[in-house]
Amino acid sequence: ILPSSLKGGRIHLTVPSAQVKSAVLIAALQQKEEVVVQTVGTTRDHTERMITYLGGNLKKEGRFLTISGDQSLMGKPITVPGDLSAAAFFIVAALLVPDSTILLRDVGLNPTRAGLFTVLSQTGAKVEYGPIRLLNGEPVGDIRVTYTKDLKPFSIDEHLVPLLIDEIPILSLLATQIDGVSIIQGASELRVKESDRLQAIYTELKALGADIEETADGLIIRGKCQLHPATVSSHGDHRISMMLQIAEILTGPLFIQDRTVDQISYPRFSSDLRQLLDKRG
Repeated sequence: ILPSSLKGGRIHLTVPSAQVKSAVLIAALQQKEEVVVQTVGTTRDHTERMITYLGGNLKKEGRFLTISGDQSLMGKPITVPGDLSAAAFFIVAALLVPDSTILLRDVGLNPTRAGLFTVLSQTGAKVEYGPIRLLNGEPVGDIRVTYTKDLKPFSIDEHLVPLLIDEIPILSLLATQIDGVSIIQGASELRVKESDRLQAIYTELKALGADIEETADGLIIRGKCQLHPATVSSHGDHRISMMLQIAEILTGPLFIQDRTVDQISYPRFSSDLRQLLDKRG
């Protein structure tokens, strides 16, 4: 990528990707003309919130975002909330272990990432929320999750996928322990993540003994399965490594090829998980 002269205009995004949208919005701040971005579907809006928090003028009308670089942003204090995608692994762990309760403090509760809670509501999981406040434009609060017996199966469709795209691996593991059939569809974007996550989830959970079927854009998972130890792979994907480490709670120790790839997004994940398990005694 070489130094370029950027110009305004209209851009129609063809994929529901917050990363692509954010790249366009940030680039738009580097020129003087107006840029109109037409989005597709619902995607995470962290970048829009941050630009507004720093004094930027960004207008949203339906699926159209209008922004111009002819403005000055202001430096302000920024506190990064706890990441909900990382918290999801501990939330599911608490739902897998009888008599467990976990309290996660100061977690980002942005509505564009709230699909996890929609799924947990379908299952009947006991989830409570502490007071919610705004922190540099982002809603933040505490989450308390308590082990819930006899969870119900869930269904995820293309409308829900953008709101929980990174939580699908760990929700797939949860589905193996729910009596009934859970269905995930409209998730073809997972095939172009750090790995082909649909294939990785299918391959590794199948190796552990799950009754799982891979489809073109999702998964069909039939619980309740007795998982067992096996040699598995993270596929070089941090989310798959983290899913498999939570699976060890059910299977006992696993040999996970490239286990430490979890450090890409959460350097202390393994040690934090061990600390929680040690507290169980």
